[in-house]
Amino acid sequence: MKQLLSDITYHIGLIVKNPFTMLLSLTDLLGEIRTMASLITEFVASSTVEFKQMAEELKKEVRVSISGFVHCLNE
Repeated sequence: MKQLLSDITYHIGLIVKNPFTMLLSLTDLLGEIRTMASLITEFVASSTVEFKQMAEELKKEVRVSISGFVHCLNE
């Protein structure tokens, strides 16, 4: 991610320094931004799956704990 930010900054610098290379630099810049966006999308998607799994495990543990507590109260 840091490398992508560095690349984006570099391409912006090229655009500012030399307007004649602007089209090429803009194309590279858009490519870097797309790459960053896809990495962020993948991270969010994987995090969402992990959070759902953790929530399901937590629900199971809470149910077991509550069932055990209720069982103790009934005895």
